[in-house]
Amino acid sequence: FPPIPPMAMTPREAFLAQTEKVKFRQSAGRICAEVITPYPPGIPIIAPGERVTKEIIEYLTLEVKAGVHMQGPADPELKTVRVVA
Repeated sequence: FPPIPPMAMTPREAFLAQTEKVKFRQSAGRICAEVITPYPPGIPIIAPGERVTKEIIEYLTLEVKAGVHMQGPADPELKTVRVVA
């Protein structure tokens, strides 16, 4: 698993904030606005309010390529991700 990402705002603030879709591979440094949970194992890798890191992008990209189902994001193929605008 990648390191726990830094929290930039509370989950509530991120959930209620204006959001936009961006390409997942270009989202490093942005604040995530949705939870992304690979299943299995069902452990959230990033939650609303946490900053997307390069390590998270690399890890989740490998998981998608391996056919792991992504629970939570609007785009389960992780071509895009919702981030705080």
